[in-house]
Amino acid sequence: MALEHGARRPSLWSWALVILAASMLATLLLSELKSSLVSNQASVPRWLEAVTSISTQWLSFFAPAWWLAHRDQLRSSTIFPLRRITVTECLVLCLATIGLDHLTSVIQDIYSGIFHLYVEAPDAFRILDLTHGLMLLVDSSLTPGFVEEWLFRGYLLGIFLMRFSGPVAIVLTAACFTAFHFDLVGVPTYLISGIWFGWLRLQFGSLWPAILAHALGNAMVLVYANSSIPTHPALELGLGIPCFLFGLWWIPQRTLGRQQETDHSHEHGAIESRYERQAT
Repeated sequence: MALEHGARRPSLWSWALVILAASMLATLLLSELKSSLVSNQASVPRWLEAVTSISTQWLSFFAPAWWLAHRDQLRSSTIFPLRRITVTECLVLCLATIGLDHLTSVIQDIYSGIFHLYVEAPDAFRILDLTHGLMLLVDSSLTPGFVEEWLFRGYLLGIFLMRFSGPVAIVLTAACFTAFHFDLVGVPTYLISGIWFGWLRLQFGSLWPAILAHALGNAMVLVYANSSIPTHPALELGLGIPCFLFGLWWIPQRTLGRQQETDHSHEHGAIESRYERQAT
């Protein structure tokens, strides 16, 4: 990308922080707009609330990431890889994600007990009927699963990988993911989930596993919010540990070749980016 004489192009990874701050601001502003729209009308149709929320998410996450990737002439196949995965891989990563969700629930309870942080499930997650349940699934599970991963495990992780090692890039992205949610209570959940999604992204060399795991995790929140089934730490550990450990054992064996291809792709992308900055 050509620049005017004397202009200095900032490093690509620094734009990761810029886009994170911009997305945070956009989310807050658009959320306020949504609240105003809802509060200024006596009876707002559910579909209008859902459409407003979904639009907010697309404008806050997907659009900025796509624009910056296009602006910096980054290869979509490197930053937003969408390589298909098999049905078996989907089932195993779902099993591992459910196992991790149980383990995270125990860790979350310990964290909340230490710091005396307890929050009831919001009424917004209460399913009233089938139509309302489907809208909640799209709004609270499928949409954030896609657009948030497009930004965090797509653009942000891709940019961090051009400067840092895989583990460091994953942790940095997970930290940004946690900070973005402005939720002190849910810090363990967001941090652990962010690391898991980043690990899946690198292992499979594709965004689809992270998107699927994210959507599944959010869907389980809806299940818990509408379920009266009691949980016990021993039961959650008994179910979570075997499922999660099986996924940790099975996935690397299945995806070793793709992980190596991903590492090579990002190394090549980093070299291209350095060459472009030197040329400009």
